[in-house]
Amino acid sequence: MPDHWDVEADIIVVGFGAAHMAAAETAHKQGAMIVVSKKAPEGKEGRNTWVA
Repeated sequence: MPDHWDVEADIIVVGFGAAHMAAAETAHKQGAMIVVSKKAPEGKEGRNTWVA
């Protein structure tokens, strides 16, 4: 990730589980600009959701 990252958003969703995805989708459908931040590597997100 770059040292400096400049972006504007209406909502920042931290995490990428089922509840996070639902919140992001709901806000997006209502016209909000969404940024999702996650710590898992690309393709490895949502592991707890898969286990459940």
